[in-house]
Amino acid sequence: MVFIELYVLRYLKLRKWGERNTKSREFLDAIPRPLLELVDRCLIVNPRRRISAEDALKHEFFYPVHETLRNQMLLKQQQMQSQPTVVADALSETLN
Repeated sequence: MVFIELYVLRYLKLRKWGERNTKSREFLDAIPRPLLELVDRCLIVNPRRRISAEDALKHEFFYPVHETLRNQMLLKQQQMQSQPTVVADALSETLN
């Protein structure tokens, strides 16, 4: 088992580590750049410099997830607005 000195970890980026240690360049190229950046920031040894959980969830890597959730919420709101409510139906039946 190979141990890396902690001071080396400060300067080691995941992409460079992968280039040195993988035999499959295609695998490394398939990993999205934002994911590599996020993992790098999560693995920073110094907790004061490491990304917070809140900031990690706001990271560019998660933009597609946020967009999907936003679209789902809008669709649900539109569906709820277009469907008559049970109360409105009961009220109109009572008035007629």
